[in-house]
Amino acid sequence: MIDIDNFKNINDTHGHRVGDIVLKRLAKILLQLIGDSGNMVSRFGGEEFVGFLVECDKKHLIEVAESIRETVENTIVSFRRKKIVFTVSAGAVMYPDDGEDILELIDNVDHLLYKAKREGKNRVCFIKRKKK
Repeated sequence: MIDIDNFKNINDTHGHRVGDIVLKRLAKILLQLIGDSGNMVSRFGGEEFVGFLVECDKKHLIEVAESIRETVENTIVSFRRKKIVFTVSAGAVMYPDDGEDILELIDNVDHLLYKAKREGKNRVCFIKRKKK
């Protein structure tokens, strides 16, 4: 689950038209980085998106999530000679390790997303498992 940091500020400062451009740019980045066959990207609400990766281990999930975060951080949106930069925060979970049904997965990933926000934004949070 991915959320644009300070999105309200983008809309308030630059207008909703720029906010829409930022949303479209993020969607394009997500499709480029996780839009492989069988994977899915969806807007979840407001400025939140979810991505579903099939046949993905935790190492690959971490790599993809960090790649999204870094790509967004280095993206510049130009509008009427203004350059707008933005960042995202994300939570990431694995099925079935972090939840056995969709409601549990959504609850856990949402909690991790807001943990990323509380810890300073522009980061990805995962459930840390103790090694067996």
